[in-house]
Amino acid sequence: MTNGIPATVRPGLAWAAATDIGRRQRNEDAHAARARLDLSGRSARGLFVVCDGMGGHAGGDTASALAVSIISTELAWALDAAWPPSATIATRARQAIAQANRAIFEMNERGGTKGRERAGTTVAMVLVADGQAYVGHIGDSRVYLVTAQQTVLLTEDHTVANREIRRGAPPELAHRRADARHLTQALGPFPDAQLELDVRGHRVVEPALFVLCTDGVSEGDLVEREAAGLLRPLLAPGADLEEGCRSLMAAARRAAGQDNMTAILVRVDPDA
Repeated sequence: MTNGIPATVRPGLAWAAATDIGRRQRNEDAHAARARLDLSGRSARGLFVVCDGMGGHAGGDTASALAVSIISTELAWALDAAWPPSATIATRARQAIAQANRAIFEMNERGGTKGRERAGTTVAMVLVADGQAYVGHIGDSRVYLVTAQQTVLLTEDHTVANREIRRGAPPELAHRRADARHLTQALGPFPDAQLELDVRGHRVVEPALFVLCTDGVSEGDLVEREAAGLLRPLLAPGADLEEGCRSLMAAARRAAGQDNMTAILVRVDPDA
């Protein structure tokens, strides 16, 4: 079942979200999308989060829902308050993600779970306002930036293959490993000291579409393959993002459709 929820705050900021259980027995993805005008009534703000839960006695759905709730609560200030300097925004975003990690880690500790039985979740997050966007992630949920000229992956999957490539291994060998796609980072299994909290700022200078998605959508380079025909037309101010989400879900189901699938599309036009 697909659920799309459109919202337009002003011409310069619009979003839609969709999720699909795929062929799994339950949907362990979670997401949140919130947007509003700031107190001045002139600037649209947005907070968007996608999480993909995994394993654990308590269940990945519990971990992902907890992460979404904590991150959304901790960063709610970004929807109304004046934004602080860039370094402070990045620090607060990392603190929110770390707080979600501690909550899930402590849940695992209380349950006495070990190894792969520990609940965990990925996270992909975007904060946007006034032509600024801050992107954070853990795991293999992704954030893409689609413009009229290009499609850019703004995040790097925290996987064994990418870890080995950073260590100097040839990419073709790293991706052939049996554990190439295993995650090296997730919220919940590890204490804060072991997390690589990556939050980066991006200036939006032209109409842009941010695509936040779990690996059920991004698998097989689906986003890159659908960029020209499906996603780029959604940059137009009147384009239907809800229909775009439905089309993206349908494409993901055709391509694989095994895993849970969740995506949020966020259109930002700094000149609107």
